[in-house]
Amino acid sequence: MTEHERWIRSAVAYIERHLTDDVDFDDVARHTAVTRFHLHRMFQREIGYSAASYLRERRLALAAADLLKTNKRILLASKRKCPQAS
Repeated sequence: MTEHERWIRSAVAYIERHLTDDVDFDDVARHTAVTRFHLHRMFQREIGYSAASYLRERRLALAAADLLKTNKRILLASKRKCPQAS
């Protein structure tokens, strides 16, 4: 495994652990100890889209799954699963 792959795996793991926390791309970059620019470039190359997009899409998927399982209103589910939506 290359160093870039380790960074990306670490970034994805961090994102998955903090989906419902108020974290953003800068937090992910700090966690991996890589510059924001470099992580963005490597994430884009390896995953196909930006870490910020990945974080947003995972949060939305989590909120959608929550809506399917409960009778919550959309706004409540999005605030709980996507802290930055509020």
